[in-house]
Amino acid sequence: MSGVGGGGAAQGRETFIADFSGSGATVSIDNTILTGFDDYKIEVFKITTTAVSNTGQIQFSADNGSTFLTMKASVMQWQQASAVTTIDESDTQPDFTAALGTTDLGAARGIVELINGDANQAATFMSRMVSYYNASDNRNAVCFGNTSTAAAVNYIRFKCSGGDVGITGKVYGVTRGS
Repeated sequence: MSGVGGGGAAQGRETFIADFSGSGATVSIDNTILTGFDDYKIEVFKITTTAVSNTGQIQFSADNGSTFLTMKASVMQWQQASAVTTIDESDTQPDFTAALGTTDLGAARGIVELINGDANQAATFMSRMVSYYNASDNRNAVCFGNTSTAAAVNYIRFKCSGGDVGITGKVYGVTRGS
């Protein structure tokens, strides 16, 4: 599947790379998938946790998961009829979702965009996630940040603040330019 990217952080020609899914303490996308493109877009159809109200966390690596890069990130979270909470983090595993549920009803969905770095530039990411518990409890989160060192990301790991994570999605490669 190819198309023209629009409006998001990762813009250019998008190419479908792979479906992914998994569950456990972590779920990863490794360098067999994250290769050959300038940037990446991850469409998350469902992310759940084994313990209600855990937040989804994301980690980036430039050495296929041996070590994880420190991220400087800001997360804005809000629920229907409540104020926006902003969390500034400098961590190897910043939150990128609001509190998750344990079933399909409480699952989050959304987009994670990675503008990849190189030897001279830090990688930058942005995610937009929403989960729906019931008519009075929609949970939303926007997260953006960058790696603290200049490096190309070749491994992404999803996890939760506690308990296991379950995730299903698609990965797209983005070629910059025309």
